[in-house]
Amino acid sequence: MKFGTKILNKSVPEWKLHNIDYEKLKKAIKRATVTSVDEDDVENLNKCLELFKEQFGKINVFTSLKVKEISSRLVAIEASIVNFKKRFCDGDDNRKLRSRQIKLIMNHLDDCSSELQRLSRYLILQKIAVGKLLKKLVKHYPGSAQQARAYIQEIRDLPELVDGYDGISFTKVDLDPYLLEVSLIVNILQHLRLGLSEDKSSGGLAVPTSTKRDIDSSLAFDTQFCGRFTSLQKFLISAENLEEFKFMILYHGFHVVADEIISTSRSIRETSESLKTMETHSIKSVRSFKALQQAVKCQQQTNLDGSPASAVKEQEISVRKPVSSGNLFHSTVPRLCLSILDSRERPSILEDDSINQHPNLVMVSGNGENHCVVMCHVGGLRGHLETADLSYKEVAQIWEDETIDLESQEMQERPPMAKLAVEWIQSRHLKPIGPKVYFKRVRFICNEDDKTYLIALDEEITIENVGTLPHAFVEIRKLPAPLASDDTDNKLVDLCEALIENKTQAYPLSSNMSLWRLCFELRDSKKLQADLFDTILKEEFDLEDESPTSEDFFLLGKSSILKMCSDEFRSDFESKDINRRRSTIHATPKEQQSVEKPRVRYWNEFDDDPEFYNDNGFYIDGSHDGTDDEALNPNSGRGFTLFNKQLIENTYQLCQRISGWFGSSDRKTAKAEITRYGSIGGSISSTSANSINDVEAYLAEEDDESDQVYEYKHDQVITFMYLSSLLAACVTSGISFGIVLALFHRKETDDDLEVAVFLITMISLSLVVSLILICSSLVLLFSRYKLAPAWHYISCFVLFLLVILTVCYGFIEVFF
Repeated sequence: MKFGTKILNKSVPEWKLHNIDYEKLKKAIKRATVTSVDEDDVENLNKCLELFKEQFGKINVFTSLKVKEISSRLVAIEASIVNFKKRFCDGDDNRKLRSRQIKLIMNHLDDCSSELQRLSRYLILQKIAVGKLLKKLVKHYPGSAQQARAYIQEIRDLPELVDGYDGISFTKVDLDPYLLEVSLIVNILQHLRLGLSEDKSSGGLAVPTSTKRDIDSSLAFDTQFCGRFTSLQKFLISAENLEEFKFMILYHGFHVVADEIISTSRSIRETSESLKTMETHSIKSVRSFKALQQAVKCQQQTNLDGSPASAVKEQEISVRKPVSSGNLFHSTVPRLCLSILDSRERPSILEDDSINQHPNLVMVSGNGENHCVVMCHVGGLRGHLETADLSYKEVAQIWEDETIDLESQEMQERPPMAKLAVEWIQSRHLKPIGPKVYFKRVRFICNEDDKTYLIALDEEITIENVGTLPHAFVEIRKLPAPLASDDTDNKLVDLCEALIENKTQAYPLSSNMSLWRLCFELRDSKKLQADLFDTILKEEFDLEDESPTSEDFFLLGKSSILKMCSDEFRSDFESKDINRRRSTIHATPKEQQSVEKPRVRYWNEFDDDPEFYNDNGFYIDGSHDGTDDEALNPNSGRGFTLFNKQLIENTYQLCQRISGWFGSSDRKTAKAEITRYGSIGGSISSTSANSINDVEAYLAEEDDESDQVYEYKHDQVITFMYLSSLLAACVTSGISFGIVLALFHRKETDDDLEVAVFLITMISLSLVVSLILICSSLVLLFSRYKLAPAWHYISCFVLFLLVILTVCYGFIEVFF
């Protein structure tokens, strides 16, 4: 597919007339580079330069208009929130009107987010198109390489590209301030909704608030993201679609979590409380959050200094500023540094997936004093622990062989988790291994009913001494953890469908492909993008070709994402896109093991995880051996012989019927039933016959489904079988022994010889049968679930030896 057609397919349909004219510029480049440099070609090069100017100007005008339009709409939304505060500042009880106003503001904000998403897609396509056109110029330029570079630099220095239109150039537009401004508005609207629900609950019974701890800082986000939340899905997002992806998830109910946003939101909420005391002309001049803060500041200055003239003048100047991105909220995102801790050169994250999900790690921001997250995989019932109460310097002291005294006054004042983390790192001699990983993280949160979703978008991922990954890593986590019965998550399905609809280049990663593992496996990479694709694909496929291209890789990811969508969406999409391009990667899917959902573990449950029996457990002695394993779990062995469950049940029922004919019953089972269901047994006299039958049927069904009852029945049947075979072996060998003594120890006559062959055959068969029976009896004895009484083993071995001796003696007498 030609790139010009691809631009039309990927771009916003309503804005296709405002795209760069790729085909026109390509033809101009072809005319300017078709022959050697002469006067005609110089003229063609000048025409090509003028055409670039024209196209850059057209794009800049459209971009400038869109940026100003979105800025105006955001300021209008903020003004409507301020007006909402003014209108209902007296505690008006009209909740329905307030709820309708908030919903209307949210609808306008969703439209604004959708417009920003389209603008980000438009801008990235224009930048890619310009980049491809400049590459064509360099490749086919008729002059020398130096002349080509000079010509390209001349294009890059065009005023239309550098300065743009009205100070806005499509190559320099930064949409991050808009992302933060939308998140700030969402944050304030959520607090308005929360206040509305509190007012509603105050009229009746109190509504209990959520037990989940609020995520009120980026540090709290990172701590809970690592520890409490369960991973839903990970994606690799193309750098081309990164900005568009951010606004897409804003449209789906998420908002950014950043320290500056939280503090600014709190400041605005506190400022809005001062509306009652503000003067009328000051309130009317407020059009945005910035203006509101400025107005309150001026009002406070007036009250303190008693000179309102200068304050009002300053306020009027700030309000009259034109609407632009300069009026929006800005925030700087610090880079994080992540280090994996282990005591071996080859870390456990490559061998144990449970450790890979929650490894020993340290994640710091800046100098690490105010933002340091420590996570330790301790095993046991807890599994892992995380803390944000240690500084990076304190953690670094440990792996520099400086022991921290846990009994010191300073450590005694620390929370228990911090002390446990220090003890764990010191006792296991953990140190940083592999390269450090640096990245910029954008955090998103969505509270939906009783669920909370977090998204960590890690971009500009740099592996120490290797390079920067060309794409972004995105992980979605959820609290509470999905139940084992939950096959899909509706929020995840919605996001996957949005990725397909918006044509976002993304690839869904396997559950064990964490950020730290991916970066560790790329520590020796020379070609980052190729090795990145190979590392990801080898987890799921057996590759037959060389490293795939970026386009083929994300086309394969699109097919995988489509499988995660709903059946209705998938069938509708496939019917519309029958002729869509598919990935050309020749790969055979590996046999995937089913991923087990994390099961609920209770406080009184034995810790039978594999790590419990090695030196990874935090709550047990590392010198523990497995000699007591049988004592801890006596039912772990199933004996020498396995029997069909239905056979055991039928045999047990047959024995029960036979014993019933003689007036006896299984008193042990009856006693167990009375013990388990004693409360029911005591009230049978007051129930009807139908109720008794229902209870008996229920108890019988419960007993049939109980493993303990089946084990009891199994051992009873096996005991009956080996005692019967033992008795039969003794009888047959005894009879054969008597016949041998009677016939072969007296003087033979001619009459005796007439039946000798028949007798020898019968005696031999009897001896063989008794041998088989006694061996079967011994095997059955060791097929019980539980150990039999000691006298069973002693008597069985004694009789086994006697029968073996009898059989041997009989064969010797008969044949020798």
